[in-house]
Amino acid sequence: MRHRASFLPSLLLAALAVALGFDPAHARSLSSKLNEFVSNVTNPLAGVQIAEPLTPIIKRAAIRGADFPVASTTPGFVYRYDPEVGMFERSDSLGPVFLERSDTIGKGRVDLGFSYLYTDLTEFDGEDFADDMLLASQVNNVSTTSGPVNVAGAFQGTDFSLRYHSFTFSGTYGVTDRWDVNVIVPLLYTILDLEGDAVAAAQFLDTGGIIGNTEPARVSFSDFVDSNDAFGVGDVQGRTKYRLMEGGIVDMAATFAVRFPTGEEDNFQGLGDFTLTPSLVASKNFGPHNVHMQLGVEFNTDDMDRTRGRYGIGGALQIIESVAFLVELIGSSSFTDDEFDIATVKAGEITPDQLLLPSHFVKRQTATEIVAFVPQSNIIDIATGFKFNIAGRVVAYVSAIIPITNDGLRTSTAVPTGGLQYSF
Repeated sequence: MRHRASFLPSLLLAALAVALGFDPAHARSLSSKLNEFVSNVTNPLAGVQIAEPLTPIIKRAAIRGADFPVASTTPGFVYRYDPEVGMFERSDSLGPVFLERSDTIGKGRVDLGFSYLYTDLTEFDGEDFADDMLLASQVNNVSTTSGPVNVAGAFQGTDFSLRYHSFTFSGTYGVTDRWDVNVIVPLLYTILDLEGDAVAAAQFLDTGGIIGNTEPARVSFSDFVDSNDAFGVGDVQGRTKYRLMEGGIVDMAATFAVRFPTGEEDNFQGLGDFTLTPSLVASKNFGPHNVHMQLGVEFNTDDMDRTRGRYGIGGALQIIESVAFLVELIGSSSFTDDEFDIATVKAGEITPDQLLLPSHFVKRQTATEIVAFVPQSNIIDIATGFKFNIAGRVVAYVSAIIPITNDGLRTSTAVPTGGLQYSF
């Protein structure tokens, strides 16, 4: 196999530095920038992209790692019509934050909400994700003006961080006394940082001479790109809840959520797929206190391998009339590995003669494709915090989401979150 490149052999030592300065003027996604970075630190052909699995693996893992629970469809007060007095009465319970309860907000009522969440994804299955980022490539018999050469490069990650600032807006409307509809619109600000050690070398076939950086050079993604962050709309969700029964051992409701692929997958802000999530909710009020549980399945209509079970159980203990203490155990589980193909023969890209891959995520490699996967995961968190009736119909909450399992791309610390809700 022969490849052509128009660079001088004397510049091969500086090829990595040249590559790190390469930045087209047009706007690009974080994924395209990351692919270019990986290409340049694993192959010292400045400005040439290679087929590599690291970028799509991060894309598949990142959105699940940042897929934290959003506020329930009935986050604040609920209202019930009392025929004896001929008016709606407000409930005593402030209710949960993330999991659903069977109550609906009441016919004609509106609840508006805003929440903020921050997380920093650094680990995969409990280990530093950067440790899995070992890639190398070699391209043989490259034609240059000074004769054919073999070129090779390698990269070992030392630090990885994908940070999310999530600003979520929600609105719920009571169509009837039993039926609510809800919409959630997230705005996401993502920041990607990746550092590692890179080496590069070239062998001149006519003379047998070898040049290169014999000592690893520290390279940083944030130094390579014009910007290592992105801001945009995440996946919008439409949800509905219908109260099935009340007054028995437990109250029951059914919910249904539709997730639209409105988020930019290449900026790690969207799943990229259309999902449907039916769920059953059971809850019970004990005066102002509440216990609740939820069970559903998120069906991925574009890729059934990415279907997940969603479940949770929790309680709200009303310490005083205006303050509740909340504990909620929230989980989601995939049923199989998320396997996908990466074409190694793409227009405008070089397919290396040899390509060292992060074997932890690769099942097999052929001449035309890499079969990679994200392992099956059980993502379980516990959310604990307080909910306050701060004034009139305004409710606020502060909470910390603490990882219980370490499956997948996760944070190693508690995730702070908080929000406001207003009912009228």
